[in-house]
Amino acid sequence: MGEAARTGEGPFADGPPSARSTAGGLSDLDQSRMTGVETLVESPSIDEVQALKFERGAAIERYTVLDRIGAGAMGVVYTAYDPRLDRRVALKIMHARPGHRADEIVGRLLREAQALAKLQHPNVVAIYDANRIGELVYLTMELVDGQNLSRWLKDAKRTPREILDTFVAAGRGLAAAHKAGIVHRDFKPDNVLVGRDGRVRVVDFGIARGAEGPEFTAVPRDMSENISTPPSPSTSASLSPFATTDRGNHPPPLADTDPAAAKLQAAALASQAPQQGLDSAIAGLSSMRLTRTGALVGTPAYMAPEQHLGARVDARADQFAFAVALFEALFKAHPFPAKNYVQLTTSVLGGKVDATPVRTSVPLHVRRAILRALAVEPSQRFESMDAMLAALAPENRRRRTIVGAAAVASVAAAVTGGIVWAQVKPPGCEGADRHLVGVWDEATKERTRQAFLETGQPYAARAAETATAALDEYAATWLEMRREVCEASLVHHEQSPLLLDRRMACLDRHLDQLQATAALFSEADREVVQRAAVAVEGLPDLKECADAERLMHGAGRSLASREEVARLEGILAHALAKRHAAKYEAAQGLAERALQEARALASAHVEAEALITLGQIAADQGRFDASVDLLTRAIAAAEAGAADPARARATAELGRVLALKHLPSEGERLLRLAVPIDLRVGAGPIEQARRDILLGIVQSERGDYESGRQTLLAAVEVLRATPASSRLLLIQAFNALGSLEDRCSREEAARKYYGDALALAEDRLGPDHPDVAAILNNIGVLEWRAGRLEQALASLERALDIRVRTLGPDHIEVASSRMNLGNALVSGGDYARASGYFEAAAAVLRRTSGLGPRLVEALYNLANCHHLQHDYAHAVPIYEEALARSQALLGPDDPDVAYPLHGLGVALVELGRLEEARPLLERVLEIRTRKDVQPVDLGELRFALARALPPRDRVRALTLAAEARADYVGDQADEEVSRVDAWLLAHVDR
Repeated sequence: MGEAARTGEGPFADGPPSARSTAGGLSDLDQSRMTGVETLVESPSIDEVQALKFERGAAIERYTVLDRIGAGAMGVVYTAYDPRLDRRVALKIMHARPGHRADEIVGRLLREAQALAKLQHPNVVAIYDANRIGELVYLTMELVDGQNLSRWLKDAKRTPREILDTFVAAGRGLAAAHKAGIVHRDFKPDNVLVGRDGRVRVVDFGIARGAEGPEFTAVPRDMSENISTPPSPSTSASLSPFATTDRGNHPPPLADTDPAAAKLQAAALASQAPQQGLDSAIAGLSSMRLTRTGALVGTPAYMAPEQHLGARVDARADQFAFAVALFEALFKAHPFPAKNYVQLTTSVLGGKVDATPVRTSVPLHVRRAILRALAVEPSQRFESMDAMLAALAPENRRRRTIVGAAAVASVAAAVTGGIVWAQVKPPGCEGADRHLVGVWDEATKERTRQAFLETGQPYAARAAETATAALDEYAATWLEMRREVCEASLVHHEQSPLLLDRRMACLDRHLDQLQATAALFSEADREVVQRAAVAVEGLPDLKECADAERLMHGAGRSLASREEVARLEGILAHALAKRHAAKYEAAQGLAERALQEARALASAHVEAEALITLGQIAADQGRFDASVDLLTRAIAAAEAGAADPARARATAELGRVLALKHLPSEGERLLRLAVPIDLRVGAGPIEQARRDILLGIVQSERGDYESGRQTLLAAVEVLRATPASSRLLLIQAFNALGSLEDRCSREEAARKYYGDALALAEDRLGPDHPDVAAILNNIGVLEWRAGRLEQALASLERALDIRVRTLGPDHIEVASSRMNLGNALVSGGDYARASGYFEAAAAVLRRTSGLGPRLVEALYNLANCHHLQHDYAHAVPIYEEALARSQALLGPDDPDVAYPLHGLGVALVELGRLEEARPLLERVLEIRTRKDVQPVDLGELRFALARALPPRDRVRALTLAAEARADYVGDQADEEVSRVDAWLLAHVDR
């Protein structure tokens, strides 16, 4: 049996019991308004009150009292520690009124508790023990970690299916009790617990009994603490302090209950009924939802007609109460609206059931079953709870054939406490592939293939084949998992209704993402085809839906209904698919819509997910400040909604963005904070590897290469053992390792990792994919830096070819490839070819907004190529454009402005335009002497300025020339040293 988690090892563990722990008899104190703890009876004597009070640490036989967690009409409930079995339990303590019948009453109560203890049904709270100490009787019961059904119904908007499944589970508990000869007589939502494990348990059989029932003392007012209207002295004196027998003494026996007789009986009862402030009760029967222990036994709002009349009751009274509670839960109204007890009794005895709403999603067969169970005459109700539960079941379940002998079925029913169907696969678990119709079926696959091919991309056929195979595998896994989830509940009975609900909701979310991705593929353009692998690997891991612990941890608190949350999650699924395809504007619009609606519905975890998506989009677009703000808000929303998975993702994403903002230390700190959250919520290995890759990259950016290397290698080991669908992450890890080793000047290691990344990318994406070009570009840069010009040019030219064919000649990545090729050619002295690449790159960058720094770099390199070819006339206007753009971006005194300023000044000197050159070179000298500059650059600057100075500054000119010579010597620039020497010889007096 489930127990509440202990807060320590011994009976006096520090701190109070869990606030969510509820006893078998009553819910926790903060819910006591709804538990029926108030009594409307005469207070017992002081001695009886004291007999029910136990302080923390008191001993009741072998049990140590911890805390009182509730008081009901029939007793007080404490949590206690059982040292023999090392567990916490609930003790319900009752006191029989002293007198000649005390022993008889106690004996009867003990026999009844023993019958309950033998019941051992999963939907009935477990009774471990029953004992007496003098006139005290106590029951040792299961301590349930959960909440009562009233609170469960209020905590979130429940669908009719959810409500029905939960009530049916409670009904099975009642049915099992009835088979054991026990009638509850006070069934109501407050007396049903929904455990955190998802199991539903009927509790508080405190006034239950068979044909005869015990009499015992009601709980005094000062212990129940929740009485809202003090009884009138004139009426309280007339009430018996004992619970009556089920025959009752005041009203006449139940008539055959034709409407006229019922009205007469109601009128007679009304004239005798205790008022106690009920006439002034608010609509909705708030004061009639309290357990009564006077002439009437039960809770008036849920009592059957025969209980109102004090007649003998049987299991059909529980059926009536069950129907009242189910009607309330489904239709948000009482079936017998009344403002006071007289009105209630008149309606119940007259059979005046309020009309159910015409527009309702509650199935007709359910409404018919409830109305039958609300019949005034017990004989017109169902013959048993089992029969009522069968009538409540969906049509397809009710049509199942029961196979085998009736005797076998009845024996099995006695064991399970419910209807037993043939052990075949339920129809509801077959045909799950209908969910894929229009989502990922043959027609959608064909549209996807055609859309991919129509883009004309050289890798389109390969991309279509890979994407289709991946979605086929995903869909097949989804179908198999859905069947397993269904059969776990309907065939094997291994799964609680709550876990079933959460697993199905998880599968629905994953189906939404599959549908969004498939819809994108079926209308693919060039960008979608290019990023198809990203979209496929972006599908959420289906293993999440098999992780019971993570699912029961929950997605967080939300006031929105499941349907509303599912709709918003569907919108976010489409936003995510658009983002994966770089459709940022559309993705942002969808995510903002989901965010606004989530806030309106007070769904914090959906709000957090929407903010995460918006933060990722902003980062993808280079809007890092906006991304930081959005992700910070996402963390706050996830925290407010207790949505740990979203909090972990938002924290890790924020760490990544801070690293992109060149704040690696802050980025690493946040990525490390995400790790324990991942562990707590049970994040899968792929998600953890994704975090490790980000962390390794950040550590490398921070200069901690050894830590970064170990972190990335750990991610590689995890990803090698994962399915092929995670290959993009493995490519990313190898690429990051290659970059790290390149920074450490470990060329062979870098070459190996880049090679691993290239092989995987060619296999996964095809040899002509743009992501293959990105790896080739990295290899080309590595080889160029290593002085292997031929190998560098081969990789860089192949990368450029792929990018031109797949992205088009005007794409920014094409410009980057041309820049890298130009740089490699400059290092080899091929300035003419390099000029062509730089000029083409500059042309693209001029047409692309937001890339000013890249354009300045391209222009400077182009001018420098002309300069190195001594074509100063062509170099000057390009230097001038680079200088103007650089000053506009950075300001006149930024160190980076010195590059075009320097080139322009030197070129002007070479053209003999000394007056123009002189102020420029003076500015450069001022800027460059503030920071470390390569000696050769400083030597060029000083020598140019020396030549630009007028004759009157001859001394300074000679000094600058001498300093320039020293700079060149230090850099072993022998040719330049010779030039300076020749100039000095021409200008020094002999």
